[in-house]
Amino acid sequence: MRHLNILPLFLTAFSIYAAEHWVTDAPSFNQAAIAAKAGDVIVLKNGVWKNSLLQIRASGMDDLPVTIKAETPGKVLLTGDSRLQIGGAYLLVEGLFFKDPEGEEAIEFRINSNEVAHDCRVTQCAVVNTRPAGKVTKSSRFMSLYGREHRVDHCRFEGKASAGPSMVVWLSEAEKDGGRHRIDHNLFG
Repeated sequence: MRHLNILPLFLTAFSIYAAEHWVTDAPSFNQAAIAAKAGDVIVLKNGVWKNSLLQIRASGMDDLPVTIKAETPGKVLLTGDSRLQIGGAYLLVEGLFFKDPEGEEAIEFRINSNEVAHDCRVTQCAVVNTRPAGKVTKSSRFMSLYGREHRVDHCRFEGKASAGPSMVVWLSEAEKDGGRHRIDHNLFG
């Protein structure tokens, strides 16, 4: 008797229903984010996205994350008070470029204090400030990690001129074991 491995069939069934959503601005991103499910891909069109608040509350699976990616890595420029807030599980963010961020945080692994993310990954992204130190007056962070078991890799964090660290790992009472994050192969300059 042959044993069939049903996991590939199960994952194939999910991928049949996965969708690719192309978005051109924050309202269309947030609309696609509401509908996102395991295996879906949200593609941000190339261009300048000024003062864009992007929020996603979604749950993918280990083998079928919900992916948020640039049409072309580095060609989606998030400027001004733009921010990406991710909440949920198994979200993959790739190829976004935050240039001269003006907000308190550019990338935040939570929606609010009650909605933190877990098992998410940010890769091949950049947060770069090119403004002189005197032009930046308030404290800010490029990235804040909340929750547990995230990975931040192959990203660039450069030119931080404001008060405050480039990246903060926030630990709640439940994550006193260290949150089990992986922060590797990044450039901090």
